[in-house]
Amino acid sequence: MSPRGTLVVALVVAACSSSGKRVYEPQHVPRVPLRPGYLPFVDEAPMKRRPSIGLAAIAPAADRNVPWPLVELPSLQPHHDYAMARDLCTGAWAQRNKANADLVAYGAAWCRIRAGDRDGVVPLAQLARLAPSDIQRAARQDVINLVAGTDALGAFLRLRELKLDTVENLDTLAATYTALDMPEEAEVVVERVARLAKTATPQERCERLLAWSTLDDSTLARLRELPDDLTGLCAKRAAATACAIDAAAQLLPNLAVVRECYNEFPEDADAERRAWLLLAWVQWPVHTMPFWMALSRDAEKAIGVAGAEDLAVTALENAVRESACEPAELYDIAGAAYRIANLPLHRAHYESRLDELRSMTEKRCSELHE
Repeated sequence: MSPRGTLVVALVVAACSSSGKRVYEPQHVPRVPLRPGYLPFVDEAPMKRRPSIGLAAIAPAADRNVPWPLVELPSLQPHHDYAMARDLCTGAWAQRNKANADLVAYGAAWCRIRAGDRDGVVPLAQLARLAPSDIQRAARQDVINLVAGTDALGAFLRLRELKLDTVENLDTLAATYTALDMPEEAEVVVERVARLAKTATPQERCERLLAWSTLDDSTLARLRELPDDLTGLCAKRAAATACAIDAAAQLLPNLAVVRECYNEFPEDADAERRAWLLLAWVQWPVHTMPFWMALSRDAEKAIGVAGAEDLAVTALENAVRESACEPAELYDIAGAAYRIANLPLHRAHYESRLDELRSMTEKRCSELHE
């Protein structure tokens, strides 16, 4: 540095130090508002995740009320018709059926159960272990329905105590929980079946895949892994399900194309609902700009099939979160919630969530963005 430059620097330093004054520092830093008037929300409210959908919901020709392998809905009444007689617990009934000792034992077991004897299930379990017959089938179904009155772990332990903890019976227990709208308990049983069923026939693999699997990105691959030589109704259902998933996954999915995959099941009253459900499921946004109201409307057309109403309601809840909380937007969302609540196949299970959407206010909506 030149002598002249050195002198200038020295003079500046001397002036600052000799004045004894500090450089001005503002005491209060102005704060920029988080939500300027021209931008209602700069925060993004967390979106709800896409609800889980069981593969059984989109597999064709599956009775919505009687999941595999059930043949009738669960009941805490005897499954043998003869035991439905009004005089079951009288000597007259036993006398009429004395030629069939197993049937008399079946009736006696039910009389104990109706009298409040918890151990009345023990003789039923003994009958359930007999060679296949109408009494054996009824007793087996009775026992499984009775133990399903507890949680999955308690039911499994009771079946093991009664020596009825076979994979076949656990499949029936899982289906019983499903029919009773207890999906968490059914899932526990299904996981146990997966650990116990080390070997399975192609038919069993197919049935379990359609009955207990959850729809996800690997479902199509798992359906295609089923043996090529698999035949029968399950093979036909699996092929139609794979076709529908593949059609819905196209860049521009079309209802008519998805619906065609179910054409070989003309008696399936839910075929079109399944197609709408699948279209709504695959269109659930991940990184794209969502259109929650349209997605909810698609899922709404599938209500009556398991999981459709959950998908429709969750999409409406995300519409609230994505909105600017303007009255017109909340009015449209409330209208959709009212419409869903008045559908014939609407389930009361979702009433509290729909009521929250119907009564949504600007203030409560704004709090979701906090």
